[in-house]
Amino acid sequence: MKTRIAILMMAVSLLTATTAFATKPVPEHKIVSKSIAEYVEDNLDFPSFAVDNNFQGEVVLSLVIREDGSFDVIRANCVNADVKQYVVESIEKMQKDIYSLHAGDQVNLKIKFVLIK
Repeated sequence: MKTRIAILMMAVSLLTATTAFATKPVPEHKIVSKSIAEYVEDNLDFPSFAVDNNFQGEVVLSLVIREDGSFDVIRANCVNADVKQYVVESIEKMQKDIYSLHAGDQVNLKIKFVLIK
């Protein structure tokens, strides 16, 4: 009888412990980062000069959300200076009111440019 009670108690504690860890919510920062990444991807066009020069690559950047929901790029890195400048200028022109709720948050993005022929 003592063995059954001990096994039952272990099973209940194991079940309680695993469900406690399984129900952790996704941090809000990750949700905002993913939303901004999707927004930038949907609104950023492949620059024509990059197509003409067959540029493929990545732009890695950090941005801060402003109070009006626009973005301030604080760091950017790319092997092509023209592509980097184009991406920074394009993102700093973007604005969406919903992001103003997260003013001051910093978001890191990686934007990939791939030519499909």
